[in-house]
Amino acid sequence: MQERRGCIRWQVNQPAQVRLEGALGNAECTCKDVNFKGMQISLKQHLSVDKFIKMIIMFSESCCLEVEVWAVWSKKVMDTNLYGFYFAKIKDSD
Repeated sequence: MQERRGCIRWQVNQPAQVRLEGALGNAECTCKDVNFKGMQISLKQHLSVDKFIKMIIMFSESCCLEVEVWAVWSKKVMDTNLYGFYFAKIKDSD
């Protein structure tokens, strides 16, 4: 099977926190991988697919991304949800 992705993925597999637009608090998540076009994260919260979502991903106090993503796909893995996100809006510096 041929790889369809044009960009190399960096395997991260690190815990992070995500704050969705309008949410009062952060949710625990795991960033599985990231590339120039998007990322893959897992979290317990259910999100809608085929929809734009504004969020802040916090890897540490000094490393966070404020992005708008398009939820491309989701997959249920045991008690968590795995999501593939395409970056719709992201700062050039990020």
